[in-house]
Amino acid sequence: MANYDTQRGITNVQISNVTKNSARITFNTAISQKTSVICSNDCGRYSDSTAMAAHLFNIQNLSPGTEYSLSIIRDNDLDVINTEHYHFKTMLSLNSVTLPTLTIIDTTKPVISNIAVSQVTTSSARITWKTDENSSTTVVLSGGGQSGAVINNSNQSSVTLHSINLNNLSEYTIYSYIIKSKDGSGNEAVTASRSFSTLGIHPVISDVRISNINSTGARIRWTTNKDTTSRVMYTVKDTNNVKVVENSNAVTQHDFSLSGLEPDTKYVYQVESVDSDNIWAYGPTQEFKTLALAESQSSSSSLGSGNTAGTVSIGTTGGLTDANPDGNLPDSNNLPAAKIVTTANEIPQANSTNKFGLSFLDKLPIGWGSAVFIFAISLLPILVVIIIVIIVIKKWISRKKNSKIKNK
Repeated sequence: MANYDTQRGITNVQISNVTKNSARITFNTAISQKTSVICSNDCGRYSDSTAMAAHLFNIQNLSPGTEYSLSIIRDNDLDVINTEHYHFKTMLSLNSVTLPTLTIIDTTKPVISNIAVSQVTTSSARITWKTDENSSTTVVLSGGGQSGAVINNSNQSSVTLHSINLNNLSEYTIYSYIIKSKDGSGNEAVTASRSFSTLGIHPVISDVRISNINSTGARIRWTTNKDTTSRVMYTVKDTNNVKVVENSNAVTQHDFSLSGLEPDTKYVYQVESVDSDNIWAYGPTQEFKTLALAESQSSSSSLGSGNTAGTVSIGTTGGLTDANPDGNLPDSNNLPAAKIVTTANEIPQANSTNKFGLSFLDKLPIGWGSAVFIFAISLLPILVVIIIVIIVIKKWISRKKNSKIKNK
């Protein structure tokens, strides 16, 4: 006969000597104790007389050709120490032999272990686990707009190695999940809730540039790798009076025109952007200088419409990210110098010959050479009159002296 192991220390269960009206059951217990066997169909209860580890019961007064089941319990106690039921069928006559049929009812849930989350990206993840017996593969997912979404792997309906691929997830999102596995007898194991977080694309600021600098304003532009808001913080260098301009629209190309600046003044500025997950990115802290009033006016008249006085070109890489910006600009004394880029047709070269042919005028500030020359030309008539007056006065004085000499 077959041997059976059970969860409560019952081993070597055997049913033998089956006749048309009797049968024998034997088994072992882990410790010496009194036990009883209860027979179905009102065939009675059989108990040990003393505590023992090897047990034997002869079941009597059975009906021919009838199926019976036996359960093992502690003596004088209804506590079943073996949840299995052992079935057999008596013979119809002494000449026929019917082997007993033992049917074990499975009430044990699968054991889930080795749970792991891997291959996490901005929009997907993979959950794997093991069970100690063949069972189904199910994950219940919540988070990112989902609540209790049931995800099954139909290709793993009865396996011990389980995996579920989760797709179409949201970035920077915490998801919770429960694992379920059910065996062929309908016993289902369910884990406690666990969680994981998807990755996200951090905003990165690049191509920061400033142009259209004049005596009272400038234009600042930059690019981000994803849609973000825009903000510029600026202040006069070595002061703490920080001003902020911002735009809450989420874009990748950012553009601000600053106005109301002081002429001939150095400014420090920094650009900032934040995405929909409140992840901040910062551009490098840089500085620029507004033009003087005379310089701005001269540049405007000499360059003509459509040209700019100069462009500050700033190459950048990704700035730091932080969900809680403090709103302070870094120390401007440690800033890298901004590079002013101009073209030959925008601003006259210092060593060129001006249109008046007077090379010494090139040493004067831009626009002053023409002014000096025009002023000198306007003084010529006055100088001529003064010279004539001086000559006339000298001649008059000379005649006076000669007249006095003759009179003597």
